Amino acid sequence: MEAVVNTGVSAANVGVYQYENMNFSLCRILLATLLMTTLKRVHGVKTYQFADLWPATDAARDLLSIQSYQMYVTKRVLISGETDRFMSVPGDALAYAFPKPPDNGWVSGDHSTTVGAAGWHFSTTDVLRFMGDFRRRGTIVKPRLAQKMLDDSFGIDMITNPGGGTIYGKNGYWYDGIRVEQATVFFLPRQTEFVVLVNSSLRKNPPNDTWLMGFVESIYAAHLS
Repeated sequence: MEAVVNTGVSAANVGVYQYENMNFSLCRILLATLLMTTLKRVHGVKTYQFADLWPATDAARDLLSIQSYQMYVTKRVLISGETDRFMSVPGDALAYAFPKPPDNGWVSGDHSTTVGAAGWHFSTTDVLRFMGDFRRRGTIVKPRLAQKMLDDSFGIDMITNPGGGTIYGKNGYWYDGIRVEQATVFFLPRQTEFVVLVNSSLRKNPPNDTWLMGFVESIYAAHLS
């Protein structure tokens, strides 16, 4: 992140769409920074000032931002008891190459330094709980606001109506150069959520892979009555 930020922004790229996972990790650092601010009165005006609580070293500041982000998300977002860890543990599914694995499977390990963009280790049950909390239960945001966020494409990759109502989809993809972990989630009509996790690519040439989201959506659309 530091290297990319240090390159700056060229005038030619201003206003041009360019997706970067890094932006979400930057938001994690910004969130931690906001949580470390204090409300003070300066010249009679209430204002937020940065609290002098950051450690001296880059590594310590990074660790603090990770811990701050994890505590915030656990308290405010993962309120139904979803897993709040960034580390693989024994019993987690392994990832494989397709169609023939080169080894006994890949443990993706600890991705805490990428959190914001990636890093969480969730089960299908964890993801379904979160989706239901976000969309329907009003425990994270009000259902009306959740629906507006979906309609405005906040955090999702697909809005389509193959018949039977609008669906909202999100892709997930993690790749070590050989093996793949991927996911797709759908907010379906009738207040239904759907999650698919897959521990390999769908064909032989990742990352030039068939997107799981489009693959699942095509099956869903083909089976609508």
